[in-house]
Amino acid sequence: MKGLLFDFDGLILDTETPEYDLWCSIFQEFGQSLPLELWARAVGASLDAFHPAAYLQTLTGREINITEVEQRHRAASLEVILQSAPIPGVTDFLEHGRKSGIKMAVASSSDRAWVGGHLGRLGLTDYFDTICTREDVAQVKPNPALYLTACQRLGLQPADTVVFEDSPNGITAGIAAGCHVVAVPNPLTRHLDTSHAHWVVPSLKEITLEKLNQRFNGRSN
Repeated sequence: MKGLLFDFDGLILDTETPEYDLWCSIFQEFGQSLPLELWARAVGASLDAFHPAAYLQTLTGREINITEVEQRHRAASLEVILQSAPIPGVTDFLEHGRKSGIKMAVASSSDRAWVGGHLGRLGLTDYFDTICTREDVAQVKPNPALYLTACQRLGLQPADTVVFEDSPNGITAGIAAGCHVVAVPNPLTRHLDTSHAHWVVPSLKEITLEKLNQRFNGRSN
């Protein structure tokens, strides 16, 4: 094992739970509900996979101000996210990785300003050798391009890396890239099916580099 590749949203920082909760609140204002299985289409991917405001308009059967609804959601969710710390276990695990000298990268379907801004705010940027975002690829997750790009930048073969993901879309991307994949679901994605990962753990606090080596060294994907 020579490299660790991390998703960002929902894995390093839980942006997904507040975003979903606030969409649910908006849907309730219109007397509607937003099923998690529909929202899950966009988790780890992009809103191109599921457009909540457009879906809300379809449910209500009348025209709504989509721009206003999206702006209101964005402002409310950002207020919550900006007060959030890294998910428990993340910083200690990154520190352990840095001390070991292993290469580390972020591979996120979000844009560079979002990922870089939050990593900087959280004081985590310097842990990573490279940061890959949606601007770097033609297709985001579940396409494997982000993880393949991260491996290329690190100078590593996918089989020599471990991906950490919280969502089904991200897990699919990591497996398709040929990486070992560990699922670390957050409070939202623990309700989704992450069983296709090679290993599912409740928290990064449960993992050490020694455990990763024991589990994946000599394992073919």
